[in-house]
Amino acid sequence: MLRAMFSGVSGLKTHQIKMDVIGNNIANVNTPGFKAGYANFKDVFYQTLTGSAEATALNGGINPSQVGYGTQLNSIELNFSNAGYMTSSSPTHCYINGEGFFVVQNSAGEYLYKRLGDFRFDGNGNLVDSSGNFVMGYPAALADADGNPVTQVPLLDGSGNPVLDPDGNPVMTWSAPPVLTVVDNSNLQALSPIKIPYYDKQTGEFSINDGSDPSKIAEITNLQINADGKIIASVGNKIVELGQICIAYIPNASALVQNGDSSYVARGNTGVITYHTADDGTAGGVISGALESSNVDLANEFTEMIITQRGFQANSRIITVGDEMLQELVNLKR
Repeated sequence: MLRAMFSGVSGLKTHQIKMDVIGNNIANVNTPGFKAGYANFKDVFYQTLTGSAEATALNGGINPSQVGYGTQLNSIELNFSNAGYMTSSSPTHCYINGEGFFVVQNSAGEYLYKRLGDFRFDGNGNLVDSSGNFVMGYPAALADADGNPVTQVPLLDGSGNPVLDPDGNPVMTWSAPPVLTVVDNSNLQALSPIKIPYYDKQTGEFSINDGSDPSKIAEITNLQINADGKIIASVGNKIVELGQICIAYIPNASALVQNGDSSYVARGNTGVITYHTADDGTAGGVISGALESSNVDLANEFTEMIITQRGFQANSRIITVGDEMLQELVNLKR
């Protein structure tokens, strides 16, 4: 009887945890990018009343007799199956049509992984998510008219000597006029925050202006994000690439730790995380102007709720019946 009561208590605890998981799923049925969880149980140790024995010439074999001690939580897994998407009016909102995760960097410099592409540009031209985390990828690299990368070099006077500013530091200039941008994703594993370079409206060139001069702040129109994650826009009278969003491939996504805000942290057992351009055969393509929907199946959740409720009731009944049997034993002495 006492074993049965303890088994009933273990059943109450595990079914309560499962109901907590179901409640969280239902609460997030309309949360974009939410992934439903499900709880698994396992039986616990057993007491062996009689052991097993091999058959002999005089006796047949004997099977073991064991009494269990209830159940316990085995794991709470996340369902990372792709959900559909909801359309959005923002062209910077993104949906991954396939495998992979967006990569963002928080204020502590830690990488977070998200299926939810709730992105926007802030006032400094950084591509960020709704929490202000930097979206990682491959920013635009300044190039000349032929598409060759340009670098900053010291400005020389007519005699070939470096021009110095009032503080005695060399004045820097571009090795060639930077008239357009190209995405530098030559090293896929080297990620950087995506930021719009400043654009000089007077010269029609990109600059290293820090934003203090309003005349050099980029004016961007007709922005769109292609299936390969490249951010294309009209800047002045040019069509330029402002950057390319990275997609991370995680071999064991179930090992990710939930971090809130529809983001996950890699703590261990994820396998080697690799970074890709979107729609490259490993990572899924990007759909602009869309957000991933929650993958909670309400019909399944309500069914699981009923089953869990009945399991909780049955285990509470075990405790009630065990108590009644103990009461009968007490009454035998009267």
